[in-house]
Amino acid sequence: MDHKEIAGLALELQTLLIAHDKAFTQIQLIDSKLSTLTAKIFSAHEEGHQGLRLHLLSRKSVVEGVRQAFHQYRVIKWNQIRELSNLILDTFAIDSSTLPLPPQPDHVHQQIEEDDLATTLTIAYSVCSRTW
Repeated sequence: MDHKEIAGLALELQTLLIAHDKAFTQIQLIDSKLSTLTAKIFSAHEEGHQGLRLHLLSRKSVVEGVRQAFHQYRVIKWNQIRELSNLILDTFAIDSSTLPLPPQPDHVHQQIEEDDLATTLTIAYSVCSRTW
């Protein structure tokens, strides 16, 4: 493998790492937005603004979907980084089994969000069914 090929692989690896880091940053920003929305939903519930609360729940659902998309993108980039790293390490005959594993899906965060949504929707259904 000549210097041009090595430089090309290094540039590709750098591009993948930047994409992965940007996705991670976006996930952190989205988590902050989700926290803000959760607080607003709670306030709307406490103040009895059912319409606003349902609107905020809808918005939160969209933001959670965007978060999931960024998470999937991040995992794809991480897998590409691992593949490229393995190629480089195999080229130079270095053991690649010591590399870190790819990021795992965020099932805990997703489960908490689903539980929160289920509780909120149950309350909303109860309130709506009592007013009909």
